[in-house]
Amino acid sequence: MFCSQCGGKMKEEDKFCPHCGAAQQKKSRKALWITLISVAAVFIAAAAVYFFFFRNAVPLLSLGRAFDNLSTETEERFNYTPLKALDMLSDVLEDGSVTVNFDYTTALFGSFLTTSIDGSVKLSSITETRDFALEAQVSAYGQSIDLEAYMNKERLALRVPLIDDAFYGIKYETFRDDIRVFGRLIGLDNETMESLANYVDQLNELLNAEETDEEFTEPYTEVFSGFIRNLEITSRRTHIGSDGERIRCTSIEFRITKDALIELFNDIYDILENDEEMRSQFQRITSTTEWGTDFGTDWGLTPDNNSDYDAFLKDIKDSIDDFQKYYSGDILLVFFVSRDDRLLKAVINADTEYDGESSAINATFDFGNSIEDDWSLMLELKTESSNDKLLMRWSYDQQPGRFINTVEISTFDLNYYTFISEWEEEGSRFKLVYIDGWERNELTGVFIADDENFVITLDNVLADDSNSSLTLEILAVTGAQIKDIEYIKVDKWGTSIFEAISRLLMNGFLF
Repeated sequence: MFCSQCGGKMKEEDKFCPHCGAAQQKKSRKALWITLISVAAVFIAAAAVYFFFFRNAVPLLSLGRAFDNLSTETEERFNYTPLKALDMLSDVLEDGSVTVNFDYTTALFGSFLTTSIDGSVKLSSITETRDFALEAQVSAYGQSIDLEAYMNKERLALRVPLIDDAFYGIKYETFRDDIRVFGRLIGLDNETMESLANYVDQLNELLNAEETDEEFTEPYTEVFSGFIRNLEITSRRTHIGSDGERIRCTSIEFRITKDALIELFNDIYDILENDEEMRSQFQRITSTTEWGTDFGTDWGLTPDNNSDYDAFLKDIKDSIDDFQKYYSGDILLVFFVSRDDRLLKAVINADTEYDGESSAINATFDFGNSIEDDWSLMLELKTESSNDKLLMRWSYDQQPGRFINTVEISTFDLNYYTFISEWEEEGSRFKLVYIDGWERNELTGVFIADDENFVITLDNVLADDSNSSLTLEILAVTGAQIKDIEYIKVDKWGTSIFEAISRLLMNGFLF
């Protein structure tokens, strides 16, 4: 191989050029990343097509209905597994509560001594008003410890009844002044108090941030809508083979060229350059989080410049220029839709080249002839130095009063994984199985749900441990009941905490 900077000859394993010292990148991997990003743009485009274009053009109307039908079938498969709870959880937490009850038992010294810990944790939230509450109770060794925490857009307060029945809290707007009183009492230096105040300011800003409205997203929507209108879209009548049958269908093909992608990236850049709301959010996020993944570093997003929005824009512009200079190839998306508007198959082909290094992504999604058929994905990632494959099969078996979902995955390095979910209507019992080679793990319990609420009971999470057991119950209920509280502000903590500790000493708690 040769150095990308001076052209000097190098060994394959060299990370730095022996002639000029320049760091070298694995070009084939970078080419693959470029292809992956381009395909991601295709998926974004497909989503935009669905929302803005499918319903207004023929034959794309049929493809829109096919996506609707696929969504319905996918939802049915998930609804007969405990995974349905994950989808319901976000809705519950918009206005509701989630309670986790647990009971842990373990045997010590050859079962000579048995200990038990049980308790409950309840999270309540109303996201519209940003009102949250956390209640926890743990019992162990004959003692019980309780805790309550409440947070909204104005204050954060905590109570530990073991120490004091009063709530101790902070008010965001006055915290910077309030902390000075308590901080001097316990000997905090000015730098520490200033740092704490900055964190509280950030929390206040986060909890009181305005929700993104349509005016903010409208420019981006228009860009993607225009991108879709300019795509090369063709359709034709054809046949495909499925389970030994030849099925008449319509193929709808989207071809995304380099020019279309460059135009999309430049249009997005133009919006970002003048988007003051995005600039403000960027500065807020980067001032409180660490930035610097390997991927980010490859693209020039270093810890020194990521907090500067203009430097961030420059990185994007440089990446677009590099893309225009070094990238070539087309991305093809093909959907096969049956006469009854069912999506039979989807194919992605991306054969591209970046800076002289070729890479390809080929993926085929096969949804069979019905919801009862096996669904599969075959994914292949190729560069000049590697060829990675992944195969996945999702089977769905409906038996009288019993539903079985099985997902089998095999990777290019010959690793095999199997996930099985069995759920019975009578009794609502379920079994989850995970198989990794010779290792098998199993979880059983009960899952009951209606349109809004659910309860999951896990029999024993530690079934493989003969000396210990852990049972869980998760109850999710809509309609949060968050009470109003009175609390002691941080500038009054000193006196109150001193009195609370004095009471504990007088009652002999610490002896």
